[in-house]
Amino acid sequence: MANVSVSNNEYFLERNKKGGKADAFEFTEGEDEKYPDGQIARETIKLLNKFKDSGEPFFLATGFKKPHLPFCAPQKYWDLYQHTDFSGITNKEKPAGAPPIAFHQWQELRGYTDIPNQGALDAQKEQDLIRAYYACISYVDVQIGKIMKELDRLGLRENTIVVLWGDHGYHLGEQDLWCKSTNFEMDTRIPLIISAPAVARKNGMTNAIVEAVDIYPTLADLCGVQPGTRLSGKSLKSLISNPGMKWDHVAYSQFCRPYKAITAQHPTDMGYTVRDKGFRYTAWYNLSTNQVEARELYDMRKSEVETENLAGQKKHRQVENKLAKMLDAYKQHP
Repeated sequence: MANVSVSNNEYFLERNKKGGKADAFEFTEGEDEKYPDGQIARETIKLLNKFKDSGEPFFLATGFKKPHLPFCAPQKYWDLYQHTDFSGITNKEKPAGAPPIAFHQWQELRGYTDIPNQGALDAQKEQDLIRAYYACISYVDVQIGKIMKELDRLGLRENTIVVLWGDHGYHLGEQDLWCKSTNFEMDTRIPLIISAPAVARKNGMTNAIVEAVDIYPTLADLCGVQPGTRLSGKSLKSLISNPGMKWDHVAYSQFCRPYKAITAQHPTDMGYTVRDKGFRYTAWYNLSTNQVEARELYDMRKSEVETENLAGQKKHRQVENKLAKMLDAYKQHP
């Protein structure tokens, strides 16, 4: 076992309590298939062979569990990072002037037996958690590699569209936050890679802002399928073929307070966010009165992490008003 923790009354659960969480991470000796993601990769490969034999068009969705908590994988992936220095979390402070409602108390992480009920983590625990997170990413990376290698072996790569994406971002101590559940950039920005052999430019990259809801209309467009109903997203086919094209779209996101899935309390406020190429703006609405109780505006041109809330400042009033109008329109007609 790579993880070491103590058990006392500062922790939510007693160790090995049945029906609850145990430690936040675990790495044990064994092959990839010892944990679920290795098994998922194996079954995906079996399905690819079945589709190859049938010769029919196919749609296959493969979902991996990691790097979601708890961070569990074979020991060899933990060992990959034995000489990596994970000390010194950057941007560890909360953004200056940010309203308290923008944050949480890491409730998701604090449910594990090796994490204290309250207060900061010690330096060693921080380093271990980050190392465990990276180890799980490497574990899943290998599973994805197995699937792509099988696509090549079966001769399916040049006739198969592949989309790799994540459902949310993650905090690893930055901005005094762990896990997700915020409207900040680190929680709402996701990886998105699209391989469309007949359309995509080789090694093409873009900083254009897109949304997860764009994936469905993009696949439909690439496959020549006409959707039966109006879709919320926008096809990215043109952007895939020409990554440098002009692209002025924005992305919307939202998250509530409190988060019912963790606190079992019904939300009283909802934070709506719009992100354009330069700024991130969030308005917190009271769900009972529909009144804005707090505002956030961050200049993302200077840093990939929000560092100072500029909402209410005279010199940024124009951009704040513009984004506020966009957000209000989205809120009324999403």
